[in-house]
Amino acid sequence: MDIASAIREGRVQGLERLRPGDTVRVPKSPLGTTNMGLGGTGSTVFLFGAINRPGPLPVDRQMDLMSAIVQSGGPAPDANLKAVQIVRKNGTRAIHMKVNLNDYIDRAMVSGNPPLVAGDTVFLPRQGSKGFGAALRTLGPILGSPPRS
Repeated sequence: MDIASAIREGRVQGLERLRPGDTVRVPKSPLGTTNMGLGGTGSTVFLFGAINRPGPLPVDRQMDLMSAIVQSGGPAPDANLKAVQIVRKNGTRAIHMKVNLNDYIDRAMVSGNPPLVAGDTVFLPRQGSKGFGAALRTLGPILGSPPRS
């Protein structure tokens, strides 16, 4: 299965669900290619949630949050731009940042549009959704878990 393409094209509902006893094998990327997988590694950032084209996005040298969102088709109409979340790997740890993109759009505050680095994961929640729980509902079909209400 090509998980990255399914995510990029918004076809995650059509992916097969994992069942007990299933085996998942993830092949290594061929040498010289960019890893465009779910981990957001290599020279990509990964965007998901209330965005028009979720999935991996190649990072250029000076990419910021707004540029990444625009290159991914822009936010969905119900995106909550006040609560954008970025997870950045730092060695064996991860740093969680909550960003109010409206601060950048409405008040030209640079803190609302941070630079992104390769490996970042960006989550745009939907209006009225609550952080990590919303992320799990978004990823549920990919991970094979039933959606929660």
